[in-house]
Amino acid sequence: MKNRKTISIVIPVYNAADKIKNCLESLAWADEIIIVDMFSDDGTVEICRKSPKVKIIQRHDYIFANVNFGIEAAISDWIMRLDSDEVITEGLKEEILNVLKQDGCGYDGFYCKARLFMFGREIKYGVGRHTYRKQLFRKGYAWYEVKSEHEEMLSKGEWNHLKNPYLHYNYNNVNEFFEKTKYYTQKDAERSCSINRFDFFRTIYKSIRFFILYYLQWQGFRDGTAGLTVSFLRGPYYIWQEYKARRKLYEDKNI
Repeated sequence: MKNRKTISIVIPVYNAADKIKNCLESLAWADEIIIVDMFSDDGTVEICRKSPKVKIIQRHDYIFANVNFGIEAAISDWIMRLDSDEVITEGLKEEILNVLKQDGCGYDGFYCKARLFMFGREIKYGVGRHTYRKQLFRKGYAWYEVKSEHEEMLSKGEWNHLKNPYLHYNYNNVNEFFEKTKYYTQKDAERSCSINRFDFFRTIYKSIRFFILYYLQWQGFRDGTAGLTVSFLRGPYYIWQEYKARRKLYEDKNI
């Protein structure tokens, strides 16, 4: 019998065959791994089935709706929400196991921080500066509203921060970034395709503001050319794709 509380890892996936193996290998200590798959066709499911701890659920929905579904299906005392391109480090694993042994150490959830890797190198500044995300929690203490593709989890109870990071291998190349941006912006546009005459100017303002935030205020320039590229893609490029997706859907609805 385990001398700790149990944990389920919930991972939403779609065509993640090039990433999911490393993710799963870092979770050998977990009691249950729930893969919520959006009908991948690249071998992702076959790779996941090789792990005896994996339970596979296939369904079409927004990513965070799938996470909520996986959380509800989990049978463990604690849940960790993870992505297929994220890897748990040894230090973070030991911290999590300590939380489970002490049943939360007096807390109901924990924020975790990432070391971000994009285009084959670590991004330490700008968008890569260490920011925390709600990831480890007692079952029933965190969930998504499913209002956007980049929302924070809602939660209840007392939360604290874990010290050790996980590794986030975000994008292998620029084409992958373009593909995911197209998906995210289209899905967000579906939920908010209204637009008005001020949005064009707001988009200009946001593009400038976020580039300044990532590249100057958060010192993305310290990552060299990669920092400049990432600051532009995650700032102006993404924001304009958001605007274009909303505008297209709005115009299509009103033709």
